[in-house]
Amino acid sequence: MGLLKEIKTEFLRCEREKEDAVEFLGQMEKIVSKYRHKKIPLAKPKSYELRIGGLEDTVHAGDGEQLEVWKDCYLPERMEMVVIGALDDFRCSAAGWQLVLLLCEDGNVYAYEFEVLHLVARSLEDLFKSGAEFPGQEKHRFGECFEELTEEEMKKEMQCDEIKKINDEHIQFRRSLEIEMLRDLKAISQSEPTFQPNKAKSDPIFKAFKGRTTKEARQIQSLRHKRITKRKPASSWTRMPCSQTD
Repeated sequence: MGLLKEIKTEFLRCEREKEDAVEFLGQMEKIVSKYRHKKIPLAKPKSYELRIGGLEDTVHAGDGEQLEVWKDCYLPERMEMVVIGALDDFRCSAAGWQLVLLLCEDGNVYAYEFEVLHLVARSLEDLFKSGAEFPGQEKHRFGECFEELTEEEMKKEMQCDEIKKINDEHIQFRRSLEIEMLRDLKAISQSEPTFQPNKAKSDPIFKAFKGRTTKEARQIQSLRHKRITKRKPASSWTRMPCSQTD
């Protein structure tokens, strides 16, 4: 038996014997790992091959959340699925020109293009025999499986334990933030010098400005500044020559 026939036979045997969805997909992951990087020619798209591999062998390597999004946010019902490989250098809007193929718990095979899941085959047997139908027989766009809630449904959702817990945590956070801010403000106020009116009145600057108009006060301030900043030349006996001649 050639290697290609061996690979197909092992995949199809697992598909025929599936009973429990979780066990079925678990077995498929093992087969994918066993034949990782091997290639299966497809009837469609013409001249393309399925390169066997898991999520880590695609452009989405390291992004485990992406697999959860495929399970949760595309099909009418949540479905478990595993990555079985990819079609490389496929001219489409997929990241890196790579169509990622996913096997669903119901046996359907999907290809992921940017925010769209295409149903490309009804089974692995269909995939190996007829190829991947692209664009898909069905298209499922990101988020279209979620219906908008009515006002009554929204109110009901807001009363669920999980939402209540989030709201309570938010309220507690705001309270702790307010307490911390008040504590900081108190510390700042205690560190600042206290303003004392009687001392201010005895200040010579206060006396100089008392009873003056704003313009007069500014003129006095300007004169005081000039007196302070204007330096007198040094006395002749302290002045040093810049250079000495012998």
